[in-house]
Amino acid sequence: MVFIGLYEDANLGDPIIASSTQWIVSHFLSQDKKTKQLNLFPRFNFIYKVYRRVKIICRLSTTEAELTRTLFKYYTHQLKSNDFIIVVGGGLIKYKYQYFHIALSSLLKAAKNKNAKVVFNSVGIEGYDETSPKCQMLKRAILDAIQSNTLIYFSTRDDIDTLQQKYLNKNQQIPCLQVADPAVWCAEAFNIHKKNDSQTIGIGIIRGDIFIDNDIPYDSKKLFQLYISIAQKLHQKRIVISLFTNGLPSDNIFAQKIQKQLQAKNIPCELNIPTTPYELIHIISQFKGLVTTRLHSCIIAYSLNIPAVGLVWNNKLTLFGRNIKREDNFITYDKFNTNYIIQQLDKAIKEGYPQERMKEFKQTIKDSIKEIVALYKKSTLK
Repeated sequence: MVFIGLYEDANLGDPIIASSTQWIVSHFLSQDKKTKQLNLFPRFNFIYKVYRRVKIICRLSTTEAELTRTLFKYYTHQLKSNDFIIVVGGGLIKYKYQYFHIALSSLLKAAKNKNAKVVFNSVGIEGYDETSPKCQMLKRAILDAIQSNTLIYFSTRDDIDTLQQKYLNKNQQIPCLQVADPAVWCAEAFNIHKKNDSQTIGIGIIRGDIFIDNDIPYDSKKLFQLYISIAQKLHQKRIVISLFTNGLPSDNIFAQKIQKQLQAKNIPCELNIPTTPYELIHIISQFKGLVTTRLHSCIIAYSLNIPAVGLVWNNKLTLFGRNIKREDNFITYDKFNTNYIIQQLDKAIKEGYPQERMKEFKQTIKDSIKEIVALYKKSTLK
């Protein structure tokens, strides 16, 4: 069994997805079974440099062609005949400003040549565009892989309608399910528990231009002032605040600027920058509640049963809120008002999460992975 994911990504939500997926698989598969981990983008030479600099070079078709060839060679070298491959999850079905369409297309082509089987586990579906060559490249690769019996199972953590109707053309040839993100089990997978007597509110910082990059008219200056305003309001209520990030360098830089501005206003706040998946989960475990912007801060908080309010820059946050029956906890930019955000945080802390829904929702990914392991066991008997 081969696990493929963003194991070394600076956004620590992705390694947490990978580790949580493997933890769930271990419940259904004997530990003596041989497994292998591969990075979706290997951290060396040309490939990693391209992946980390996508905004600069994404318009250069020659670079994309070189990346396609290099990734195909990488997967061809790493995969063996008849391998069983689990793409562990994350926001991978997208094309706007990252190279996942090339990575997944290259992987599926290499897997087909190796007569390997591929499973897409709880991947995020982030948009669809009939006029985008990148989007259509990914769609063709998916449909071809299904037709060739290479891609044999598909689950998504969010937009199943777009997946089924647009990417799969309503194809019912393979199982296609909506499930929880594997990271809903990260508290158990990493054996971390929330601090029950905490009175600290966490503020999760994202890079300033994230909204603009996702076609939302909310620039870096507005986001900076919003974070400052939220911190000021909480401080006025004599609430201890703590800034944190999910680990991305661009998020860290923005968070440092915000901390510096708050200190200039004599508002005390520490800044926690994690360097490992464990550290990120542990940081969040120390909060009573949080206002945050990255999806996996919200998912980690959910796993720890800590109320979170999310600032929505991508529909995946809204869809997560809908799935956990707390859509009001996720606030779109047209409602970015400090008083409203803190009002929703107070409400979230008071109400918590619907526990029966949490149990049911978390079970969806376990049931799905149990089916995936059964497919793996069946493939090894042939």
